[in-house]
Amino acid sequence: GHRLTVAAVQLEGAQRLISRDAAKAEQMVGIVRGQVLDALTELRQTVAALRTPLEADLSLPAAIQRLAEQYAAATGIQVHLQISDHALPQLEQFELNTRHTLYRAVQEGLTNIQKHAHATAAWVQLTLTDETSPAVLLAIHDNGIGIDSTAHNSTDHNGEQEFRGFGLAGLAERANQSNGTLQLQSSPHG
Repeated sequence: GHRLTVAAVQLEGAQRLISRDAAKAEQMVGIVRGQVLDALTELRQTVAALRTPLEADLSLPAAIQRLAEQYAAATGIQVHLQISDHALPQLEQFELNTRHTLYRAVQEGLTNIQKHAHATAAWVQLTLTDETSPAVLLAIHDNGIGIDSTAHNSTDHNGEQEFRGFGLAGLAERANQSNGTLQLQSSPHG
């Protein structure tokens, strides 16, 4: 969205320049064309990532392991995956929608780290919070520059976080549909 907004503004400028400086306008159109192609590539990658299903033949931990390995290979960011042993059998008892939510949360978390954190490492922890009535805690951390959490979320009248941006808002909605919550925090460590 940001790339397309910038492109639209630059095209307006090029359009105004056509009669006064056609060469400059042509140069601007060439730059915008490159930006639009980059945006199109990014859009295609995003759509492909969203279409990638949680493989039916893989357990949730195996699917997350594969995702982490592919992410590390593609980005060079080391991923430390920690799934507690006692959580392994319980995770498959969650509804498919909840397992998809967890998978997408890892995917979005790692994507945000790559895009914004300037990190060299990420940690993904998956644990059960209560073994008798299983609830799962997914925590994703990085060693990057941290975030200005007020730039990415605000608090509503009930004291709950509201998220800006499609990725975080979508994750919050998915978590809510699975009777969960999404929390975003910055720390001195990333």
